[in-house]
Amino acid sequence: MNILVIGKYGQLASCLRDVISMQTEITDKHVWHFAPSKELNISERKSVQQAFAKFSPDIVVNTAAYTQVDKAEEEIEQAIAVNQLGCKNVAIACANLNIPLIHISTDYVFSGDNQSPYSPGDKTCPKNVYGLSKYLGEQEVMTYLSQFVIIRTAWVFSEYGNNFVRSMINLAQQKRQFGVVNDQIGNPTYAGDLALSIVDIVDAISSGTKKWGIFHYNGATSVSWYEFAKEIFALAEQNAVIDEYPDISPIGTEDYPTLAKRPNFSAMCNDKIFERWRVRPSDWKRGLLKVIRHQQSS
Repeated sequence: MNILVIGKYGQLASCLRDVISMQTEITDKHVWHFAPSKELNISERKSVQQAFAKFSPDIVVNTAAYTQVDKAEEEIEQAIAVNQLGCKNVAIACANLNIPLIHISTDYVFSGDNQSPYSPGDKTCPKNVYGLSKYLGEQEVMTYLSQFVIIRTAWVFSEYGNNFVRSMINLAQQKRQFGVVNDQIGNPTYAGDLALSIVDIVDAISSGTKKWGIFHYNGATSVSWYEFAKEIFALAEQNAVIDEYPDISPIGTEDYPTLAKRPNFSAMCNDKIFERWRVRPSDWKRGLLKVIRHQQSS
């Protein structure tokens, strides 16, 4: 089968390429095509149509997104163009070919007012433009397609691109003392684990499994950004990525103002995706060690 991955150089697409390159049985089953934004701009319908005609996909995985949460507050049109209208273009192209779409969304579709982890059927109420644009993208997928797997994920990190882990390491290499927000709670997710799960879902779909809907996939345990940072620095110091553990202090959201409001609590329940698709859980602490060791060797 031809699998078209929209996106090539982002965190998740990069991890997907790693997973596929390391497992020959994956390439024996399917031909994977990765289309970067220069080749496939989802905000332009013609670009989507041309790419679909070129690759003739049987399954599409959309990892492309506008992800600059704070900039989205000022670049509203750009965020909507990619995260909503781009999803509409991709969904229509999939509908025309009668093929399924695996689409990646976010915990930021929720308000953060829950006291327990969000389930896929819980009420959505985004607090910022980025979350709204991703929510609207989900709606476009569900409007035009019946064959879809929407995966909401959160706090994604990896060996690639810009993410919290790499930002914290860079900060610790430059500053000895700083604060990290301690009143926003979520579940870190190693992109490599999500990539493995997507490959499993692709295999299941190609074998005839049709368990469509919205699912959540994030790390197994919840932490604050401050607690996450402490885990990062402990491993970074142990593996000589930083010279010494920095002097960090917990601070409130009000002490670290940003353009976009973040949900205070965005932990999500993974039970549905485990039950329906039998994917592997994400051990974000093990994933963090992989990223730290990669940083050490680079």
